[in-house]
Amino acid sequence: METPEDPVVASMYKLNIFDYRRINEYKNILFLDADIICFKNINSLFNKTDDTLDVVDNLYEKYKNEGVMNEQIISAATLTHGICYFLREDKEYIESEDPKVFNAGQFLFKNSEQMKAHFENIIWLSKIWPSAYFYEQSFMNQYFVLNKICTFDKLASVTKLSIKLVFMNENIENWENISHNENHAIMHFAGSSTNAKQKYMFIKRYLTHCNICL
Repeated sequence: METPEDPVVASMYKLNIFDYRRINEYKNILFLDADIICFKNINSLFNKTDDTLDVVDNLYEKYKNEGVMNEQIISAATLTHGICYFLREDKEYIESEDPKVFNAGQFLFKNSEQMKAHFENIIWLSKIWPSAYFYEQSFMNQYFVLNKICTFDKLASVTKLSIKLVFMNENIENWENISHNENHAIMHFAGSSTNAKQKYMFIKRYLTHCNICL
């Protein structure tokens, strides 16, 4: 494909996953962002049988309760992500259930006609949306969360999301308090999505500090 003009356009390409010519050679599909490191065998993930999108909580409530929210984290962790269009039943569902928001940097699904249709609907929504949005995460959350077809199950159980760690990097002076949790098979160094060099240096620093060899 052509080189995208900016990171937002680049993020939208993942919605075209069913255009991959060899897609039907795979029963289950796991998407991982480029700023994710896998530390252990994750074959146990590939036995999904339902038509939900398995995702990881974006930890909005956690960061809010810890008092470390800033503008970047808030923009990446709210349900609308800039898409503020809801039906009456959507409003009632949000007010009564306060549904979790997921991070679109990792998701797992069963290859099916139903899931293909879901992605086609999201692509349609992204093409007709006339205003601003926060990457592909806007449309994926709007669609999967409000239609109640995402689960926080298999993938969430093995994934560590480090949004806070990356965003607060400049304020961390004592790295002695940072240690690697051996229970996590996948670690997503989310945040600073438009600065690849900064992200690379942070991950390298983390691996060195925790004495992790890949």
